[in-house]
Amino acid sequence: MAHLKDIQKHPDLWFEDGNVVLIAGTTGFRVYRGLLVRQSDVFRDMFSLPQPSSLPIEDTYEGCPLVCLRHDDADELAKVLTIIYGGGQSFYDKTHPIDFATAAAGLRIGTKYSFMNIRQEALRRISTCYPAELHAMQTHGPGLQATGLHCTSNCPITWDAEDCIAVFHLARCFNLNELIPAALYRCTTHVSISSLFAAAADQDNQLHTLSQEELEDCIQAREVLFIENARLYNIFSELEPSPDCTDSSRTDPVCVNAMKNMLANAHKENFMHQNHPLVKLDHWIAFFQDSEHHSHTICDSCVSYFTIEARMRQKQIWIELRTRFCS
Repeated sequence: MAHLKDIQKHPDLWFEDGNVVLIAGTTGFRVYRGLLVRQSDVFRDMFSLPQPSSLPIEDTYEGCPLVCLRHDDADELAKVLTIIYGGGQSFYDKTHPIDFATAAAGLRIGTKYSFMNIRQEALRRISTCYPAELHAMQTHGPGLQATGLHCTSNCPITWDAEDCIAVFHLARCFNLNELIPAALYRCTTHVSISSLFAAAADQDNQLHTLSQEELEDCIQAREVLFIENARLYNIFSELEPSPDCTDSSRTDPVCVNAMKNMLANAHKENFMHQNHPLVKLDHWIAFFQDSEHHSHTICDSCVSYFTIEARMRQKQIWIELRTRFCS
């Protein structure tokens, strides 16, 4: 614990009539015990039970019980206390996006100290943008765009590209397997390998950090997606026409040749060179569904058939991430 003379009072969370002082690092928060007890089972038990020496009520400061939260980040604690004592209107307003650091703090601190309402809302926001199901990932939050993470208009969180590192780490810490496929996919396709190694090396970074095991998972996932990406062209270039294909010719299969030509054109437009197999398949589907590309050369049945096969392949990739990396 910081020496009492070194404690720096938080400028916004030091209430002169507060009745308990919380310490994280060298930052002190003088707040109201009643609100902590009302929202947190952990603090309720801490203040209601006789205190063995192992619990963090260690001293008094300016006449208030002093609670040392040894392993908590002061900035994250401040974000959660601001929700509690600042009204929390924007945090609980589903129409108002919040920054990712606040959501991460709500999940981490909310889980540790059983601030269940805060934890639930933080997880709701993160899960909306990192959903368990692929179809939801394609319609909410930071999408599959190869050029970066772009929130839709209804995204409940504002993001930086490397926040997926923190989501993957939080998912591992709190056994939130439903977040892992989306977080891991973005870690492997939207974050450089050097950034992943830096996150593993910087254990002092509360937000963007990875354990050695988590780093290894990211590297293995990159290999899985790289191999899958390389296989896509061969898989779909051998795709048979739809069973309902209207092309009756067997000597000159128009639809088959057209499909191969369209894949070759997609390749030329650099879709083949992206290391994002889910994105690539989205581009190929759009390419096939654009009537300008297949007018009078490929029947509607084959377009639908290709689309279904591509969507199935996306699901298989998603399931492989879930199966291999969710404990």
